[in-house]
Amino acid sequence: KYFPELNEQSQPEKKTKSNQKLKDGYSSKEWCTILYFTDYLEKHDTDYDTDVAKSFHAKHKLPFAETSFLQNFKDVKRHIEKSEKQAVRLIEKIIPYFSQDKAVSEYAENQLSIILDDLERK
Repeated sequence: KYFPELNEQSQPEKKTKSNQKLKDGYSSKEWCTILYFTDYLEKHDTDYDTDVAKSFHAKHKLPFAETSFLQNFKDVKRHIEKSEKQAVRLIEKIIPYFSQDKAVSEYAENQLSIILDDLERK
């Protein structure tokens, strides 16, 4: 679910560490952030984070090792839920991914505002 018709400015940056894999221009942690705002927020109480992350990993055929993806997801989830500054860059990078889904895009932008407000108070 990537929209190449988006203008150049909203495309994810192509710059990356030489050893960092990308899928559709997004790094593993950026895909974990996408997971957080999609499948993870829709999960049911009986679903385990690990199962949701494994299912997302398989559904999107991500080229990242599953174990490192799961660890990255735990890190990203903590960054977002504890309003850590690492979450700001990750959320900013993935908002264009949701350009066709206004509700998710607005939710991500609202979450970003909350994190920025929390960081100002720290």
